[in-house]
Amino acid sequence: MDKTSGLPNTCVEFLTKVANGALLYYDLEYGQWGYEIFNLQDFFYKQRYWRENLILPNDTPYIAFCKLHGENTVLVIDTSDVKQSIFEANCYFAPTDWTKVANSLEEWLDRLIESEGAKYWD
Repeated sequence: MDKTSGLPNTCVEFLTKVANGALLYYDLEYGQWGYEIFNLQDFFYKQRYWRENLILPNDTPYIAFCKLHGENTVLVIDTSDVKQSIFEANCYFAPTDWTKVANSLEEWLDRLIESEGAKYWD
């Protein structure tokens, strides 16, 4: 099976052309902050873990792609949305109550850089 099979095109482009995973704005001193974009080798394993953690069915339209260090949350892409919006997901809320972070992966990255790694959607 192709490692990129089933991944949104925006993820595939990022992981194959920009970086195969990334650790952004990571707090080196305490490890309590940062964004971990999953690499291709771990991507499908992470899907299984986050589906179980978020109590989602196997056919969920949400693809987990980035862990938020210091929190029990993950950023997901809604593949049922044409724009492929980004949401912050956690097990305490239903998907309908998750916070929308950006309209696309590109928008999220742009806004994250502009805010210098701050969680701008809070």
